[in-house]
Amino acid sequence: MAIPRTGFYRATPALRKGERSAGAESSQRKAAAADYGGHNESVNGAGVGTQENAMSLLNAHQTLLAAGRPRGDDFTLTPPAEALQQLVEFADHHGRLDASQPWELAPWICRQLEDESPRTPAGGWSKLAGLAAGAGILHATADGFVPVATTSWIRNEPDGFRRRMVEAFTARLIPPAAAAALYVALDVHPMWGLELGRDVGATDAPPRGITAGATSALPVVKELVFGTLTGLLTALRCAEPDMRYPVDALGDVLWSSAVAARRLANADAVKHAGLPVFLDGTVDQRRQLTTRLAISDLLDFVFVPAGVARRDDSGWFAADGDALIDVRIGDWELERQIGWWNDALRLAHRDAC
Repeated sequence: MAIPRTGFYRATPALRKGERSAGAESSQRKAAAADYGGHNESVNGAGVGTQENAMSLLNAHQTLLAAGRPRGDDFTLTPPAEALQQLVEFADHHGRLDASQPWELAPWICRQLEDESPRTPAGGWSKLAGLAAGAGILHATADGFVPVATTSWIRNEPDGFRRRMVEAFTARLIPPAAAAALYVALDVHPMWGLELGRDVGATDAPPRGITAGATSALPVVKELVFGTLTGLLTALRCAEPDMRYPVDALGDVLWSSAVAARRLANADAVKHAGLPVFLDGTVDQRRQLTTRLAISDLLDFVFVPAGVARRDDSGWFAADGDALIDVRIGDWELERQIGWWNDALRLAHRDAC
């Protein structure tokens, strides 16, 4: 059962209302927000992480929301239904859409679509096709895409397809390029990323048997990834529809969500179970680069093509929080996500005491 938007906000009052809560210092939040705002419209290279390495999850969320500014026409969100219909019609007519590599539409197909369509979808045709394949609208093969959905299906449920396309990633970790960037930001070993992708249906490859500890370790990896995405979507759900926000601040949300998820999942306890869950342990030194790349890929490959976000070239984005309310993360429905958020807040409160 879907939880009303008001129910979600009751679970996150400090984010929506800007109230002080456990682990949140308003002076720190205002100072960080000023660093993003001030008199400089570009926020490239900024980031609270450069000033405060131990920022709590709640502080990162509140800093993002406090840094919001009124958005202009450049941030108008366009639902993908019309572009999806054109993509399916084109695929039906040609029988198949060629790919230059797995999950990537061939450039010559993109040019044909641009020639035959009145407008190019946000993010481009290639990223739209990759996400549509994860949503069950197209089917990805080794050398292309074939249509699955019908144009009437898309036309009769235009808003539902935005959710399906976001859940292509949040529930199935498709497209793989965005998932790979997230694993790097989390310092997760790439083999565990492949194992998790197989487990949630991103790939049909058989189990790899990568470690004798897979039975105990894989649920921890899932908890880490899905918890991190829960922290990220919690912030995006609170985004005001008429505001824009700094992309780098969203990177800080991703980082703080990953830190909380790693602790809540007790992930360090299984790092030596067979194949290590984590890489070389230097993720903190790489965090600015890896989180920036991960957030960029999540926006470019998932949220923008799905029509729930828009970004510009100067480091700002806008998001439609309403479109993300009922989105599943893995097999976590909204109730489970709210439970994770409350656990993360209790963790922040304990750290602040």
